[in-house]
Amino acid sequence: MSQMNLSLSLRRSYREWGPLRFVLLILCALSWLGLGVFLLNTAVYPARCPGVGLFEMYECSFELPTTRGWHESGLFLWLWATPILLLLEISRRVNKPQR
Repeated sequence: MSQMNLSLSLRRSYREWGPLRFVLLILCALSWLGLGVFLLNTAVYPARCPGVGLFEMYECSFELPTTRGWHESGLFLWLWATPILLLLEISRRVNKPQR
């Protein structure tokens, strides 16, 4: 049932935004995820923080910018920007008036 709702939501978004904006949005979302995967694979956690699991990554993320590498600083920004952006989108959709 969830698959059907996602499909209907994507079709409705495609109709509302048009093909160009819809494709650009999908490309931006995939690029954001690709950037996260790239940074997760290239950033080096400090020795005292293994950063293996999701909670460990966030626990030790405050140690990442101390190494002064752009991969680590970028991963820190990506890790904390992603949940904030998701929460903003959820709050936008929850507070959106029904048509």
